[in-house]
Amino acid sequence: MNKRLLILAIGALAVAGWIGIAAAQSSRATREVMRTKLDHSQKALEGVTAGDFETLLAAARKLKALGNAPDWPNFDSPEYQEHKANFRRSVNALERGAAEANLDSATLAYVRMTMNCVECHRFVPGKKLAAL
Repeated sequence: MNKRLLILAIGALAVAGWIGIAAAQSSRATREVMRTKLDHSQKALEGVTAGDFETLLAAARKLKALGNAPDWPNFDSPEYQEHKANFRRSVNALERGAAEANLDSATLAYVRMTMNCVECHRFVPGKKLAAL
């Protein structure tokens, strides 16, 4: 009986360790994606403030590609999916404003994109806590 208990305990520790490693890797990947997103967002702001539509268009396209990347964090909830959809719409509008060299449109899209990011980051900590 003690041998079975020991085997179960070792198995439980192994599974817990594997889950911990997977969570740490996922967390690291999420941080990297978010850091890259922030870098592209800062480049977009540079483009908006300087009226540099080439820089803005390049940043918008990188943000768009990043938003579609498989590494992008994901939660299985309608609220989170709505946040993702809002971000994509804002990035598409940012790209369109840059392509049309429309500074007002691009600026508004940048502000909306930033608000989408803030709203999502308010939502995600609650989701992480609920998952625990």
